[in-house]
This record gives sequence, structure tokens and C-alpha cells, in this order.
Amino acid sequence: MTAPEASYKAYSTVFQSPIPISGFTQTEDEPQVRVTFGPVASELNNPTVVGPLWVANRSEMLLTAPNLGRYLVTDGNSIIIDAPDQSARLLTVLAGIPVATILMQRDFLVLHAAAFDHPTLGAIAICGENGAGKSSLVTALASSGSARICDNLGAVTTDRDGHHQLHRGPGSFRLWAHSARDFNFDPAKAHRVSEDVDKYMFTDDAALSEAPPVLLNAIICLQTTDVSPGGVTRPAMSRMDDVSATAFVAENHFRNELASTIVPQWFTRVSELATSVPVYRLQRPETGCPPNELGEFLTRELALAIHK
Repeated sequence: MTAPEASYKAYSTVFQSPIPISGFTQTEDEPQVRVTFGPVASELNNPTVVGPLWVANRSEMLLTAPNLGRYLVTDGNSIIIDAPDQSARLLTVLAGIPVATILMQRDFLVLHAAAFDHPTLGAIAICGENGAGKSSLVTALASSGSARICDNLGAVTTDRDGHHQLHRGPGSFRLWAHSARDFNFDPAKAHRVSEDVDKYMFTDDAALSEAPPVLLNAIICLQTTDVSPGGVTRPAMSRMDDVSATAFVAENHFRNELASTIVPQWFTRVSELATSVPVYRLQRPETGCPPNELGEFLTRELALAIHK
């Protein structure tokens, strides 16, 4: 029996789906993207770019998730899932590359980022490698007065005045098991992101995925360094020059090799973003700097930089 379809919103985009999409807010708004279950071919016609487990061209992306199923994303308005069941893991995958591809097909830039909205600093995106501590840092800030904007995918557009807007993502966020326990979240009550990764999906009930986009005021390059000679023993922050900032933002665009195929004038738009929004390098020591302390340091340094 097919479940009744409902509409769910995040990233200023409405998805109609027969299954709830993790962390997305149910809405009565007119759907822009339809998620359906049905047969998907094992190969894509005329692929122009190939990545791990996916292939794509300008208008289509085919993702093959081992032991789960296939996802065909087309023209910014359709996701077809070919899978034997509707497991929680299937939904976790849906909220990653398939949703990111839809956003790129709809002309968003999509940073691999977590982001928060500070009462006085505004919207700040945190980028960095997997395991750098993006989600933990934003979780710490969300517990001390900031609002979580997104986790994993940071969707950016440019308004008619040339300002870069960050769109609010779903209320779901991911934490490593040890980090979750530090914040008093119980991994046993959450579903695991992947069988081979000790990371879990949680929901922030205070997140407002239906709220309008916000002005992006800064991008943070979060880096972890060891405490050996040449490393840092305490947090340090500095503004990146335009060349370094552009390279960093391009590197931290979600699936940049896919984006360069899908998004028109991708690198030009990335360069415009990196040179118009301040980009700062935030270095944290590998040990001895918990997320709450790093969050206090970041907001203090940003306040000084922004109000110079």
C-alpha cells in the first residue's frame, strides 16, 4: 500500500514525498520537487562526470548506494528511488547527495558546511574536512543562544542586490558518538548514519527550516592541528586572502566535481562568494579545546573583526 504524499520544506524548497524526509518541516506550500519510488536504470545515458558511486550529466545524476538502492535526480524537480524498502538509512542518503544535487540543479551553491545564526553576528558558515568538528561547534553555539541554520549542506544564493543568502536547512544534524554524549544526547535513541561509521542523526526541534534565508556574513575554514612544534596550542583565527579564500570555498563546495558540471558559471560564482563574504581560517588544537570554548573564542574574534 502506498503511503499518502505530503510536502516537506528545507532550503527554501518544497519536496513532495510519500515518506517523511528527516528533519524537514511539513508544509502546505506548493511542491517544487517530487520524490517517488519506482524503477531506475543501472546506467545513465551520456554521463559527463563520474564520482564515487555516482555518475552525472548537466541535468541528471544517478547514485547507486550499495545494499540500499538507486537514486535518479533529474532537472531540479524529481528524485526517483529504486529500493526494496524504506529504511532509515535510505532517508539519510536521500538528505545527502540527492538533495544536494536537486539544489545545484536549481542553481544553488551548496557548501559542505554547518552554520549558525548568532544574535549579533548574523549567519556564519563553518566549513572544513570531515571530523574537523563543524557539527559539534554549531551544536555548542546552538546551546548558548545561537540558532542552527544547517548541518552538512549549506545552500547559498545571490539576491538581486548581489548579497549572498544562506537558506535554512532541516533540523537534523549528525554527531560522532563521543561528541553526542558530551552534549548529553543518547546515540542509542538515534539512528546510525552508516554501519561502518560511529556517527548518529539527531533532530534540533528549535531549527526553523521554513524560515526565510539570512544574509551570510562570514565563512569559517575550520582546521585541526596537532600540538607538535609548528602546531597550535590554543585557538587562532586570521582572515584569508582572496586567492586562498577562493581555493578553500571551491574545495569545500559539496561534491565540487559534480557542481562544476551542473551549476552554470560555477567557479565564477564561487569566486564571487569567496571575495565578497569574509573568509577566516580558524585553527584549533587537536586536544584541549572543547567545542564550547572554541565557540566562545570564535564569536569573540568575529565580533572584533566585523566591528573594526
